[in-house]
Amino acid sequence: MGRRDNKFKCFRGFPLKIWHCIPPYQIILEILAKNKSLPEEELFQKLKNDCESLGYADFLKALMCLELQGKIVVTRFKRDKKLVSLKT
Repeated sequence: MGRRDNKFKCFRGFPLKIWHCIPPYQIILEILAKNKSLPEEELFQKLKNDCESLGYADFLKALMCLELQGKIVVTRFKRDKKLVSLKT
């Protein structure tokens, strides 16, 4: 049999994943509390530094939940760019 290539570190043959204790929407709120407002791409990069396994679809889902709860506001500030700001 060939060698199994695995993206995750293994412990006795079982893949290990790192689970984050802080949910992504909480990290987004913390980042916005420091910066007040950020472009969407910059916010995603800052979030990606804290939570490497987070995908862009999960990021958008967290943004949508926060916007529906009334905690953030997402506005277009250029043709294809969005500005995310903390609602005061």
